[in-house]
Amino acid sequence: MFYLLVSLFPALSLLSMHSESLEFVFAPMIYGFIVIPIFDSVPYKSQSKWPRWALDGFLYFVCFSYLLIWAYFIFESKSMPLELLIYRALNLGVMGGVIGINCAHELGHRFTRWEQNFSKVLLFTTQYMHFFIEHNRGHHRNVGTHEDPATARFNEWVYAFIPRSMFGTWYSSYKIEGKRKSFFSNKAIQWTLLQWGFLVVLALWSFNAFIAAVIYSVMAIFLLETVNYVEHYGLSRELVNGRPVRVTPKHSWNSNHFMSRAHLFELSRHSDHHADAKKPFMELQSLDEAPQLPAGYASMVLLALLPPLWFSIMNRRVLKYQPGADRVYQ
Repeated sequence: MFYLLVSLFPALSLLSMHSESLEFVFAPMIYGFIVIPIFDSVPYKSQSKWPRWALDGFLYFVCFSYLLIWAYFIFESKSMPLELLIYRALNLGVMGGVIGINCAHELGHRFTRWEQNFSKVLLFTTQYMHFFIEHNRGHHRNVGTHEDPATARFNEWVYAFIPRSMFGTWYSSYKIEGKRKSFFSNKAIQWTLLQWGFLVVLALWSFNAFIAAVIYSVMAIFLLETVNYVEHYGLSRELVNGRPVRVTPKHSWNSNHFMSRAHLFELSRHSDHHADAKKPFMELQSLDEAPQLPAGYASMVLLALLPPLWFSIMNRRVLKYQPGADRVYQ
């Protein structure tokens, strides 16, 4: 079961917390941004043969382990030297993106109330609870249109996309909830106040813990939004009679590379996810008709951080799958 590889992130995060040697403090980043891209070069189409109950059990185990490590880190940060705290928060924030937000995304699409509530708890650790509202009720409806803040436009730099997506995602969640009877019954407002209240309590308890929580969240959100950039870059839905066509696999980038699939619970099979958002991760398929990324998500995230190189590789691929995409957002 190659999904077991994802358990390396909690293990490396614990190593980062308990070491003062920088090569071990930075172990999660080294693994995520060097080791995974190196071994992520070969596409791998096999499907896991394990039963769903076993794969779900492992998913829940990873999530509970993640929550314990996050709480332990916040508590221990009170007594950490500030420089070491910053390094560790950045590295554990990688775990926050790979496990915290990504597993919250998976559970947020499930049917049971407890799984959806578990998703919100995971998002609370990264100060991004409104993602639950906007992603499920906004992004999946509006993907590939001007209405979707999480769709990256052709020739848009990732550094412009990230703040646009962050603020747009919150505002979209606020608007989605806007039909409630009063301002404070809006869940986007409620959850934002809850998260801010948590940060205030942390700051009163320990300024170090406050700094740790903020840096941790910033790193996790940065990874999420960079992945969002990769998932839909340049792809758009055609308009028929002024309305966008229904979402199909061609409106998301597919990647079938081994290491990214394993560590992200099949998020990289994103075209099938948008074709049927209720499919659990172990049932997602690689769709040959979908636009194909040239490498795994880990490599593409690094590539996105170098916009000229990203455009030189990706723009011709966008135009191959959607001729005229360079004129859509003019």
